[in-house]
Amino acid sequence: MAEALGGTRVSHFTNYRSADGWWGFTEPVRTSHPVATQFLGFSDGSIAMSGIAVAVLACAALLVSDRMRQPRARKRG
Repeated sequence: MAEALGGTRVSHFTNYRSADGWWGFTEPVRTSHPVATQFLGFSDGSIAMSGIAVAVLACAALLVSDRMRQPRARKRG
């Protein structure tokens, strides 16, 4: 999709094993396709971190809902 819009791939190498990349677009393309170019402008690393954050929040929600379903033990005293 980015190539069809005339985007150029930009890569930033942090070391020899790691690289982060995103797509760059000209101003006319950005004004005619704002949503697509905004999404494609996000870096690969930020998209991956967003996915990890969603997974962590989903796991936390499952744990909380599971704890709320368990009957609470009554203390005798």
